[in-house]
Amino acid sequence: MPMKTKKKHYFAYLATALAVILIIGLVILGQDRQYTDLFNSAQPSQESAKEYRLIQEPQAGYTWAVTMIKSAKKSVTLTMYELTDHAIEAALVSANNHGAAVKVLLDQDYYAASVNRPAYDFLRLHKVAVKWGPSHIIVHQKTLTIDNRESAVGSGNFTPNYYSNTVDAFVVTTSQPDVSAITHTFHADWNAAPNALGQASHAGRNLIWSPNAEAIFINAIQSAKSKIRFSGEELTDWNLVNALETASQKGIHVEILMTADNLKSNVAAELTASGCRIRTYVDAASEPYIHIKQLFIDSRTAILGSQNASKTSMTYNRELSVVLSGKAVVARLGSTFDSLYEGADPY
Repeated sequence: MPMKTKKKHYFAYLATALAVILIIGLVILGQDRQYTDLFNSAQPSQESAKEYRLIQEPQAGYTWAVTMIKSAKKSVTLTMYELTDHAIEAALVSANNHGAAVKVLLDQDYYAASVNRPAYDFLRLHKVAVKWGPSHIIVHQKTLTIDNRESAVGSGNFTPNYYSNTVDAFVVTTSQPDVSAITHTFHADWNAAPNALGQASHAGRNLIWSPNAEAIFINAIQSAKSKIRFSGEELTDWNLVNALETASQKGIHVEILMTADNLKSNVAAELTASGCRIRTYVDAASEPYIHIKQLFIDSRTAILGSQNASKTSMTYNRELSVVLSGKAVVARLGSTFDSLYEGADPY
């Protein structure tokens, strides 16, 4: 090939590569701007208040999930880390038998394959479409969608053994951009190549997907003006820990609520040295088990969902959280946090 032709091909390839990089950069920049605008909004969203219904556990119990499934006319999609609730399994079979297209995606990575195997076999036996998630990626998302009209997004697993004292929450959203994005992502994961995830839809303005959620959570922490409240089962992602430390050092009041056994001593030492206030419960059946993953930014915004504050959860797993900015729902969720925080032991 003549040298001039080689150069032309080289520059053509280079131009194409640069164009692809630019497009990806603009998409990421657009997503970051989307969340920056949302976290920095001075006024709570009235639309959010109307479109989100809060379910708090363990007070509510999980019969709401059975009720939602029984209401299905056309379709049910469920993505779940752990499923051992026989009432929910039976409701899925019943909905399928009554003509709804039921699809269930269960995690099989880590140890969840053994936990979910009885539900998987039961659903297959009764002709319900069920699939395993990738063998090397944790599907930690907890989402139930009915008829493409409403989705429950939350932090809890469908595991009755832990219902009695485990603190969790779900929001049921009827926001069509969010429901459509959840539905799109479910089918992308369902139809993905073996041992792969699909492409998550970012059309839902209030949704935070993993993989690649860490920067969004850091953005949220950095947007705080006066107060941050955090609860979760894990706090091991040092980028998030450092963001909380920096916020506290700037004068932001930071409160952290966890179960004691899940709090690493080196993390706690750094956080308390920076001025963060930590309270914990012991891991006992008589105490609330802090499983709920939530982050409050001042009194205007809360993030609730499946993401733990770990590098794996933020960066690699399939996870989903929802950004809540409706005044009423944030206030209710925050009131529960405050009550639990007051009842916990200072670290």
